[in-house]
Amino acid sequence: MARKKGRKIYTYRARNKRVFSKNHPMRSALGIVLTVLIAAVLGVVGYSIAGPVVARLTAEAEHPTQTDDPYEFSEADSSGPDSAAVTETASETASTAATTAATTVPAETTSETETTTTTETAAEVKPRFEGVTLGCVISPQTAADPKLLETAVQRCAEQGYTAIVLPAKLSGGALTYASENAEAKKCGAAAESPALSDLIGTVSAQGLSVIADMNLLEDNLFPSAYSDGSYQIKDNHGRWLDRAESDGGKPWLSPYTDHAKRYLSALAHELSDAGCSEILCSGMTFPRFRTSDEALLGKQVNNSEKRTDALISVLDAMKEQSVIAYSVSLADAVNGKAEALDPDRLSGSAVCMTIDFGDFAESFKVGEKRYSISGKTPADQTDVLLQAAKALCGDCELIPCFVRGALDEEALDAVLTAANEAGCRQILVTN
Repeated sequence: MARKKGRKIYTYRARNKRVFSKNHPMRSALGIVLTVLIAAVLGVVGYSIAGPVVARLTAEAEHPTQTDDPYEFSEADSSGPDSAAVTETASETASTAATTAATTVPAETTSETETTTTTETAAEVKPRFEGVTLGCVISPQTAADPKLLETAVQRCAEQGYTAIVLPAKLSGGALTYASENAEAKKCGAAAESPALSDLIGTVSAQGLSVIADMNLLEDNLFPSAYSDGSYQIKDNHGRWLDRAESDGGKPWLSPYTDHAKRYLSALAHELSDAGCSEILCSGMTFPRFRTSDEALLGKQVNNSEKRTDALISVLDAMKEQSVIAYSVSLADAVNGKAEALDPDRLSGSAVCMTIDFGDFAESFKVGEKRYSISGKTPADQTDVLLQAAKALCGDCELIPCFVRGALDEEALDAVLTAANEAGCRQILVTN
């Protein structure tokens, strides 16, 4: 008996195997679709990349990029119109290194050419006041030491001073420089050093001018060597001494003698010829004469008119050799001790007045007017004292010389500013 065939049953696994069979038509269709999609994607991406590349290559072919060799530099490059651009594109590291090297070069490496130029060319001075000669008085000790002098002059230049007042002839008769004057050498007045040219050269190298200060008559050296330059006792009884010889008495240079005036004029000529722009004539005083001295020397030594005549004659002799200014303190002028202060006879000469604020703690009179600086600011005190000084000087040019004393920088600046605003064209400062 034939056995009946049952219904064929396909499981899920068997069907799944057939679908993923490499011969299954579905798999072939899927592969074609995926291939088309990949080709499309690659086409889009490739176009987006290839387009700019092709454009850049085309532009490069038409206009090739020029690139400088970073290791090559020529003078043509540095002077051409694009040199600034080349400098700007230099690396920051190289620029910084160059700047550091430039700022850390020691002073000793300065070239010989630069050193020579600095020595031969006067330094530029920035004056504190335009058109005003502002001078600083230095001490004889500073003038005698080249290093101290150079330092002092440099400091003065930095502070706006335009002149140095050089003490050339001191009380007693000594000179601060090695004078070439034969009489100065013979009487022992000339110093061994420094040379006058060296002193003036040191000052001039910093761009400042030199004003010389000469103490004219407080001189014991010249009359000791030349009796005809001293006060002579009548009837050829020799030199007059300010006290007994056993008591250390000394002769004084006499303004009544021609020899004394010739000697002072020769020194003035030496200073002016060396480069001094002006000479301050200080020490214009007489020794203290006793009444009994009139019998020995004549009445002229105590006659005010004769004394003034003698002093003016000395200044006139000096004026023939240099620009001069009669130098005296305001305190002495107020107290009637400035015997050469005759504005009419000093016409054409300036008057340098030393002004010490400490001398005027109390009020004082000049003529009929009373002056007082009590309770005033430094600037107002300056105005008051300048008014008094101008009243004494008449038509003569006034050169105030302020004693710094206890003035601090702020007060000193106020004083100098006030003097400038008062119309002073020369202003001096001393310690």
